[in-house]
Amino acid sequence: MIQVAKWGLDQGITKDAVKLLNKVLRYERGNVEARELLGHKLVNGKWLSGSSLKRALAKAHVAEMRAKGWVKDKKTGKYIDPYTAKCLAAGLIQKDGEWRTKAHVEQLDKGNVFLEGQWYTSEEKKKCDQGFRRVGKEWKSISDLNREHRDATNPWILESDHFVIIGTVNHRALTNSLKEMELIWEPMVKLFSNAPLTATAETKPKVFVLKDLEAYKLAGTKAPGERAAAYSSNNGFFYENDQGATFTYYHDASHLREWCRAGAAMAFMGSIAKSERLKSPMCEALGAYFGSHMGGKYYPQWSIFWYLKTVSFKTPRAAFADFKYDQREAGFASLGFAMHFLIENYPSEVAAWIPQFLTRGASFKELLDPIEKAAGDDLRKAIRDAHSQFKKDYKQIKED
Repeated sequence: MIQVAKWGLDQGITKDAVKLLNKVLRYERGNVEARELLGHKLVNGKWLSGSSLKRALAKAHVAEMRAKGWVKDKKTGKYIDPYTAKCLAAGLIQKDGEWRTKAHVEQLDKGNVFLEGQWYTSEEKKKCDQGFRRVGKEWKSISDLNREHRDATNPWILESDHFVIIGTVNHRALTNSLKEMELIWEPMVKLFSNAPLTATAETKPKVFVLKDLEAYKLAGTKAPGERAAAYSSNNGFFYENDQGATFTYYHDASHLREWCRAGAAMAFMGSIAKSERLKSPMCEALGAYFGSHMGGKYYPQWSIFWYLKTVSFKTPRAAFADFKYDQREAGFASLGFAMHFLIENYPSEVAAWIPQFLTRGASFKELLDPIEKAAGDDLRKAIRDAHSQFKKDYKQIKED
């Protein structure tokens, strides 16, 4: 009867096909194929259609949008992401895919170029390309400025569309790090369904890159505690969430770029949450995940470099529960591996949970409970398979 109904639907004999499918349901109410051909959907264990289905789907949509932190636009009645809502409320204008102040848009309309926090005419930009920067009314070479900005009381302050980087290391290292930070902006916004307001330098997430703890103090930061100092030395950065800033020590250019990506994620979260402290190890897990974005693409094998050599993988719950700051990169990377696994396999659950984590301090337990319940025994097998695949990828990379 179902096969005949399918043929009828294909031939446009819809009315008779629907009658036949309804007859099938009289014999077997739970027949999935017939239900789906009729356009029914299973919602909370009940098959719904027509107005009942519309109401249920609308209710589910509202719940999903609210869980993600989206808000209803009073003018259109549609749900918009929190970042768009904040930008509209602040009177910003969207141009070239970015929300900008009116003054910024006026500069762009004049043909001027925004570079590292300053506006230049097209002619001035040519001088910048030759290795010079304007300081007040004077032009100085980047090599001379590198020497001046070694002092923590007079650091480089460079600004991009979404971040500010402040540092005492050389200009090239800072600008390369800033570019890497910009490349993870889009995946961060997509995953978090939100973003800090970045119209001005004052509102953009800040990342400090300094040589040592004394330099941190000279730069006007709070004196870091033992945990912060150890964490910075072990994993590349620590963060002061109430300042919306991340602090990174300089090791070499490649490490700096990776740490700045992870640090940018910390500053990003802090700017959204506006809370005094993000205590959950999920912060570090997300940092490890974003720390392994290179060129805008995620490379899980790099986030688990130390982990593959030193740790036997545990379930995500065990990885979060057993996380210790003194485990160095191994512990940090195991969280990155767990976060990557969850984002790849349960993107909607992770995206719905993160705003709750940021706004009310939801624990990783609240994320993992529904995932483990839904996955059942399949979760352990999936983790083993993922772990095995990453080991193969890592081996291949070493051979290459």
